[in-house]
Amino acid sequence: MSQKGGVGKSTLARALATFASKNGSNVTLVDLDHEQRTVTVWEHSRSRHGVNPVLHVTEASSEEVSKLARQCDLLIIDTAGGITDESHALARQAHLIVQPTSPSADDM
Repeated sequence: MSQKGGVGKSTLARALATFASKNGSNVTLVDLDHEQRTVTVWEHSRSRHGVNPVLHVTEASSEEVSKLARQCDLLIIDTAGGITDESHALARQAHLIVQPTSPSADDM
């Protein structure tokens, strides 16, 4: 989560999902950036090129997240830039929130 875009949320989400999956975890990666769909586009490209490990990437609503969490070992959610009611509600349920920042004064 972050108050703005471009700080590495999607990159970190993809890296964590790939690492955990390679190490045997059943991972679901949720793309909640309904406009940009960075993670979804990335996984479509990986799939077309046969890149392993195959990851379970889904576009879900915040209401579906609790159900998805019960179906995997690790649920990683890539949120859009900005703090919305949706992301705030998800944060209240999270076990861990990673808030990447860039060296910009806007992020500090």
